[in-house]
Amino acid sequence: MVNNPKTETEVPQKKWNVLLQTRLLLPAVLILAVAVIVLMMMLLQKPSGFGQRSDIAATVNGEAITMAEFFDAMYAQGGQDVLQQLITRRLIIREAEKNGISVSDEMLDQEVASIIDESFNGSEEDFLEALDFYGIDLQKFREDTRLSMLVQELAMAQINITDDDIHAYLVDNPELLYEPDLVQVRHILLDTREKAEEVLKLLEEGRDFEDLAAEYSIDLSSSDMGGNLGYIGKGFMDENFEVAAFTLEIGEIGGPIETTTGYHIIEVLGRRVETLLQFEDVKEDVREQLIEQKIYEVISEIVDTLKKEAEIEYFIKTDSA
Repeated sequence: MVNNPKTETEVPQKKWNVLLQTRLLLPAVLILAVAVIVLMMMLLQKPSGFGQRSDIAATVNGEAITMAEFFDAMYAQGGQDVLQQLITRRLIIREAEKNGISVSDEMLDQEVASIIDESFNGSEEDFLEALDFYGIDLQKFREDTRLSMLVQELAMAQINITDDDIHAYLVDNPELLYEPDLVQVRHILLDTREKAEEVLKLLEEGRDFEDLAAEYSIDLSSSDMGGNLGYIGKGFMDENFEVAAFTLEIGEIGGPIETTTGYHIIEVLGRRVETLLQFEDVKEDVREQLIEQKIYEVISEIVDTLKKEAEIEYFIKTDSA
């Protein structure tokens, strides 16, 4: 019997990485600072239970390490960055208010639902599992998502991609007007030939391909999608995989196919022949691509400008003070 090679930590980590890569702009950085801020607040508040020794963090052979030493060391290691992130958050919120930009709870709910649909295949359970894995509170995640939406709206107000911009980009990138031969495939990746042959036998006995991919495939990026890799072109996959994919007929299953990553069982789901596309066919995709290229630059410019124009007074020592 083939053992499922996934660990309990790989799935939430994979999905959280996808989430950060595909959806969040600013919050991806801000989220990482949450634990530091919470701990700092605890230190400043001197929570109950410390009693008369609340000024001592630890003792080493009877020698005290004071809370002040602890706080100063923690602040030096990351506190300045956290403070700058909090300042950035405040500036973005106020700038959005000034420009009449807001994100309603309904809009936020739709965005979170979209994140769950796109990055977690609609599974709220997997989404919450990823948050729990990284110790992130759902409400905090929603706040950061709202901030992301605000800063994107601020940036989009400064971005205007015209048809002329798109034409110019296509002149420099003519390959975007061609859709090459493509094949739609799904696969199950195993780490040994023996395991691959066992899974292949299960397929021959009538087991469902998607179920087996979810249960056995070590390709964590596709296993939860039934092993579906979508449409792939030539030159992007291992040569052995590619030859098999472009040789098999639609609906035909092949394998085990050895590559540098393991042994694949693949099924061809569809084909597309090379096509010359028209401007109208590609312009919206190109527009989105140009926006994606520019939005990070614009967000950075917005934040830099807001900081330069703001009156920021520091009451603790910082590199900026």
